[in-house]
Amino acid sequence: MPNLMDYLAWRGDLTFDQAPLCQVDQLIFAQLAYVSFGDAVPGVEAYPGAVRLERAARWLLDTDPEGRRIHQTFYMWKDDREMLRALADAPRFRNVEMLLSMDEMTGSTQFAAVAYRLPNGRCLVAFRGTDDSVSGWKEDCMLALDEPVPAQLRAAEYLRTAAEKLPGTLELTGHSKGGNLAVYAAASVEAGVQARIGAVYNLDGPGFSRSLLSSPGYAAIRDRVRTFLPEGSVVGRLLAHDGPAFPVRSDAAGLMQHSAFSWQVTGSRMLPAENLSLFSEYVHGVMDTWIDSLSAAQRREFVENLFEMIGTLQVDTLDEARTAIVRRLPTFLHRMRLIDREKKVQLLHALFSLGGTALNQLPRRFGGGKKGDTAPGDGSEQREEQT
Repeated sequence: MPNLMDYLAWRGDLTFDQAPLCQVDQLIFAQLAYVSFGDAVPGVEAYPGAVRLERAARWLLDTDPEGRRIHQTFYMWKDDREMLRALADAPRFRNVEMLLSMDEMTGSTQFAAVAYRLPNGRCLVAFRGTDDSVSGWKEDCMLALDEPVPAQLRAAEYLRTAAEKLPGTLELTGHSKGGNLAVYAAASVEAGVQARIGAVYNLDGPGFSRSLLSSPGYAAIRDRVRTFLPEGSVVGRLLAHDGPAFPVRSDAAGLMQHSAFSWQVTGSRMLPAENLSLFSEYVHGVMDTWIDSLSAAQRREFVENLFEMIGTLQVDTLDEARTAIVRRLPTFLHRMRLIDREKKVQLLHALFSLGGTALNQLPRRFGGGKKGDTAPGDGSEQREEQT
């Protein structure tokens, strides 16, 4: 089945004047935001400096063919590398300008964004999703708290800055956490900036606190939010959404459906699936029920305790953690003993609670009875093209 790479081969020779910006373009620009170009793409402080996508892509492919600049697994970089080659060769994309790059990594924040200016003058803002960094995954877990995480606040600041510098209508896009950041930023900026937002693409991004979804800021942009989820979505079913979601066919299984390269396309659109899968419904039911059963303090304790234990491995990425726990098992066990007993008990209690919730949800989702209520819907509410 065709995916975004097939789309590049099919439509890559058409300019944006010949074929308007479409759903698959939004997916490509969101995926491109994962790539760290470093100084090859001018930052916010260098405005109005910009670089053509072709030049930035070829520079990165020449100087860093193994993708060591970014916190990504080899599997993800392999796909991004092929995409970069195709984008650099495609008349549709090679003259797109990249600018206003921002890439921030601290102990508590993983945030990156970039702006694109099409040859016809139209502008997009893309927010990066979670990379392989421990900081990024901890911040993702913090989304379960009813308060903004640092990356969400940075996203709103970035959108304000981009709106000051870029003219006209702004399109927002992001995959995974990047989709969450795009929606949060759009809901948080002032009315004058909101009025310039054309659409917000949330591509399998986790949901939000109910306080955000009930805010006036979100109400002002709600009808411009486009949520797309692979049919077996896991990440995109976490926390609460509002409005319809559009299920997309994927040729991968399980968690691997999160990869944008597995999403199927038809022409200029993502290929609709009939519904979200039973597994996706099950994951949503489990996580929604479990999170609601915990107080705000318990949610925070769970995340802090979990990542304190991961911190004993002294690694920066989850891929390093996976190998370090085997290589450094004696050291890991020794450091685990030094962690406060109460924290370990709290973590185990939360994990047992999660396991119990998962068991309780099994008959509801797979027992032959009716499906439980889910959010954001099974995708059957709307089937029309979203652009």
